[in-house]
Amino acid sequence: MTQTPDKITLVLPFPPTLNHSIGYYGKRRYLTRSYKEFIDDVALIWAQNRPANWDATKRYRVWMRLYYNTLRRYDVDDRVKPTLDALTRVGVWADDSQVDDQRSTRCVIDRANPRAEVVVSVLNETAPASVWRD
Repeated sequence: MTQTPDKITLVLPFPPTLNHSIGYYGKRRYLTRSYKEFIDDVALIWAQNRPANWDATKRYRVWMRLYYNTLRRYDVDDRVKPTLDALTRVGVWADDSQVDDQRSTRCVIDRANPRAEVVVSVLNETAPASVWRD
């Protein structure tokens, strides 16, 4: 894994689908066991690889390469949101709304090592003026 003060590459376990990240009990929502385990794995990887002077208040670019373990049809975007949310929970940034540029790619099948390779870089340019408000 490579890291600089403005860029880090993390090799994460293959993320669960968005549909398998949240469960329901009546009207209550909860995180599923598999998603909690994924978050724990991401937290450990982040703790081991976090640059010493990482600033979680910047704007970010995230490039994600997904290595599936099967030829079965999947939606790439179904794996992106749970990964971004997990990175938020472990403190890579304060909120995933700080991600201004997000790209994801389905890569070759790797049956032995399905994974998500995530490159997080700080954007040097300022965020564009926007009409979006909290």
